Amino acid sequence: MSPIILKFEVKYVGKTARMDHNLEKLALISSMVNAEMPSCIIDYLFIGGAVSARSVDILEHIGITNIVCLCFDEIGQSDSQYPNLFQYKNFSIDDREDADIGSIIDRACDYIHDVMKMGSNKKVLVHCFEGKSRSATVVLAYLILKKKFTLSEAWKLLKKVHPRTQPNNGFGRILLELDKKIHGKVSMKWRQSKRLTMKVCHLCGKNTGLSSSSLKLHLQKLHPTF
Repeated sequence: MSPIILKFEVKYVGKTARMDHNLEKLALISSMVNAEMPSCIIDYLFIGGAVSARSVDILEHIGITNIVCLCFDEIGQSDSQYPNLFQYKNFSIDDREDADIGSIIDRACDYIHDVMKMGSNKKVLVHCFEGKSRSATVVLAYLILKKKFTLSEAWKLLKKVHPRTQPNNGFGRILLELDKKIHGKVSMKWRQSKRLTMKVCHLCGKNTGLSSSSLKLHLQKLHPTF
């Protein structure tokens, strides 16, 4: 053994337990950095992004039982889920203005409502990748269809508890149509969201979302060695 290594081991052998404890603390801090509390809309309905959906300890703590996943190809659904802990309902929808999210709104809302009717112990998380467009669209539609909110009322509630809410303009038009269908008129003007450039992974070429954090999550999940 090298004399330098031997000297190091002798000098620090008494500090092994403290170092191990510090490593445990660093691991805990790291897991907390990569965790996110979903936003509570009403007592049984929550919204978040992919980070929230993978924050298992938080989800268990707040009592989430069911998860509606609206991710397309940003993350692999099957290897990002925990079927032994939660029940999943998956819908693959891209976050594009021309994506046909209207085709899954009724099914997604019916699923949430059916879970709610199973008992007061049931809680649902609705998530997409960023937690701002697809998931927000489904939650707003649920409040309109099942709770009879106007779009304006639903928007104010969701924005209050989940400020990053911002469905894309195509989804906004669908929500306006739904508002008019249910209430006979449109309750608010849609504020056009600014077109943002998608972050693209330089390793695989996939779109990873709109923020730097979404790109970071993609790299951690699919390219952990880089």
